[in-house]
Amino acid sequence: MTIMPVGSIVAFGGTRKPDGWLWCDGSTIPSGTDYSDLRKLLGQNKTPDLRGYFLRGLDTSRQIDPGVSKGRSKRLAGRTLLSTQGDAVGPHAHDYLHAYYPGAGKSGAGNPPCFSAEQHASTGTPLPAANVGNENRPINVAVNYIIKAFDEG
Repeated sequence: MTIMPVGSIVAFGGTRKPDGWLWCDGSTIPSGTDYSDLRKLLGQNKTPDLRGYFLRGLDTSRQIDPGVSKGRSKRLAGRTLLSTQGDAVGPHAHDYLHAYYPGAGKSGAGNPPCFSAEQHASTGTPLPAANVGNENRPINVAVNYIIKAFDEG
């Protein structure tokens, strides 16, 4: 037995997988008895497809993952092992500064301008910002995920 059991998923910085490992790319698990433990563990004949995903620990009782119903500790409600979860942005607000001019109101032309911070729910037009993209993501590094397919020893 090796230190890493069959089914272990590892972030891997190489492009050539080590012996006894498969890519987590949704590909068919090779035929042969060497892979029978992995097939049994996964309950399918394909590796998990983790390309482009961040991994998240399965929440069986902490009730941190919003995909798990509150009040159902130690039960999976909506999430299962190796299930995917779509992206989402929770409700939030943004502070921003706008100019107003003393004595002339917010749209006047007084001098000098003053600035006030106001908080508004983000239901209107988004404010321009740096690093705007089509998704929400933390700073990240791309890796290959591999899964331990069989014990070579």
